[in-house]
Amino acid sequence: MPLARGGGFVDNSRMASGRRDKRKLKDRPKFKQKRRLKDRKTKARKKAWHKRGLGRSRARRSRRGQKKSSPKK
Repeated sequence: MPLARGGGFVDNSRMASGRRDKRKLKDRPKFKQKRRLKDRKTKARKKAWHKRGLGRSRARRSRRGQKKSSPKK
């Protein structure tokens, strides 16, 4: 008797009853939102890396994090 039966979803992991496959499972709004936020987060991280990167001049990099001192009168 073969272990893998044909016809539908065969998996022993626990799933909500009534759901048939993992594709449908991951298409729920909760997961869609997670994926959207993940993309936004990666974009922001990349931009931040570019900001501190070697493409900037040494002077500009060394000024990073220092407060601008206002001119004294």
